[in-house]
Amino acid sequence: MIKKNYVLIGISVSLILFFIATLKYSGGSLLDKNSIGFDWTKNFISNLFPAKAINGLDNKSRYWAEAGVIFLSISYALFFLNFSKKIPSKVASNCIKYLGAGSMVCTFLIVIPFHDLMVIIASSLFLTNIFTITFYVLKTNLNLLKFASVICLLMFIYFLSMYASENWNWLPIIQKVTFLSTILVTLCLEYFINANHFEHLKMKQKSY
Repeated sequence: MIKKNYVLIGISVSLILFFIATLKYSGGSLLDKNSIGFDWTKNFISNLFPAKAINGLDNKSRYWAEAGVIFLSISYALFFLNFSKKIPSKVASNCIKYLGAGSMVCTFLIVIPFHDLMVIIASSLFLTNIFTITFYVLKTNLNLLKFASVICLLMFIYFLSMYASENWNWLPIIQKVTFLSTILVTLCLEYFINANHFEHLKMKQKSY
């Protein structure tokens, strides 16, 4: 029973750790360096990782946030592994499995000083995986999941475009909306899609 819920348990623990980290954050944001505590509309999740908060005080949220990233990375790696087993195409299956593992390694490494580089690499790998998964979800008859997967993909692309343009005003909010929507869609895909939903693709491959 627990094994079937590893992804859900890991993500839940991660969210709890991130929430605790926000309570521990000393303060400061790009828009207001003297602010107190974590502002959900102005602070980025990445503000929780440095040894010093933006306001110059010791960042007590650091270890909670790092633990949250560990659980989140492991959970997503397990999700990609599970989903790859449902896909009949060996190429797509390996793409989801190995790119997913790579993106999660880079996601964990965002806590190191090379944050921006790791974000770019992790986001590129993650986006490739989301696109591949969405492509296969669109081949099922699960219309609600089709819609949710496409919206999640578009939200992620929109977030990356705002990040690239350095549009900081709304980016903290968009980051969290994208983060939560991706988690919700991930859990839906984990529990509501199985290999049977792609059985017709396997039959089509055999007919050629």
